[in-house]
Amino acid sequence: MKREKKFVCPICGKLLHEKNLPDMESVIYENLYCWGGVRIASPKVQLYCYFDHRYDEERFTIEEPHALVGVIDAEFDQGECTTFAIVEIRPAEDVKSQNSIERR
Repeated sequence: MKREKKFVCPICGKLLHEKNLPDMESVIYENLYCWGGVRIASPKVQLYCYFDHRYDEERFTIEEPHALVGVIDAEFDQGECTTFAIVEIRPAEDVKSQNSIERR
């Protein structure tokens, strides 16, 4: 059985529950493919997925949710996502300031 990688929130230091983390279904199928007009030009890409830290490791809602970014390595073969791995969690503000990315 493959164990999921655990991530600690870079803002509050709490363990992120899997319910918080972006997954392949929501990032690739519900957002990327659903929007249309996207052409994947390289088989290996790095995606930045904005999300809120809302739940602690026991699945209880935390008092002060905060914005994070999941850095995801993904690979595609003929348009289908074959690999999806969260490699890092960063504060959303750090990513915005480094890359001038605006959250929509």
